[in-house]
Order: sequence, then C-alpha cells, then structure tokens
Amino acid sequence: MDSAGLIHAAAVRAADVPEGEGGQELLRQAVESGRVQRVARVWVDGGYVGGFEAWVRESLGWQVEVVRRRGRAFAVLPWRWVVERTFAWLGWYRRLSKDDEFVLESRVSWIYLAMVHIVVRRLDKLSVETSVQS
Repeated sequence: MDSAGLIHAAAVRAADVPEGEGGQELLRQAVESGRVQRVARVWVDGGYVGGFEAWVRESLGWQVEVVRRRGRAFAVLPWRWVVERTFAWLGWYRRLSKDDEFVLESRVSWIYLAMVHIVVRRLDKLSVETSVQS
C-alpha cells in the first residue's frame, strides 16, 4: 500500500502464518512483479520487528520504520490511519465485509477488483472536476 492508501500488492494467508513470514512473501512477489519499483521506506507495526525488519533492510535495501503504540490509551499513530482508512474502503464492498471466502486467491482478486473500482471512481471524479473548471 502506498501513502495514498492504494494497494499495489495483496496476499491473504491463514491465521497461523507469522506476520513477518507473510510480509516477506508479499514483498518478494511485489518486487518480482515490478509493482513496487520506487519504494524507499516501509512502515510496519510491532508484529514485524526482528527477522522481517532485518530481511527488508538486507534484501531490498529499504528503510524500515516501526510505528509503535505509546501506552495503553487510544492515540492516532503516524501512517497507521492510512492502513485503517484503506481497510474501511474495502469494507464498503459486501463481498469483502465478511470473512467467508473458502479460496484465499478469490479474496485477493476481490481486493484488487475493489481497488480498481476505487481508482476509477477517483479518476471519474477528477475528470468531472476538470471539465467543470474548463
């Protein structure tokens, strides 16, 4: 996901796969496909500290910034809101609002389809605003 909240690569895994292991697989796929050519920094939460963090630095040469919670009280964390907002966007789609997919690959396809719809709506809104100004 980029800083605008648009998903460039997605993977859905079983709950017993550790976050770092799933993250490595996702980034490997994204780099091999050429979808993340201009990445320089990655923000992660505390679940990715350790092996994943070191792997990203050594293998990909990207900076890794861990966004940590400050205490127990609710606080808006830097960049975390981008991820949460994107999850909310995906929740607008009935098929993605429930976890009832039997085939994980179909879940990923629905995520990509939702992102295409979001981007097309943004482009349509932008073209309407541009034509009104002209």
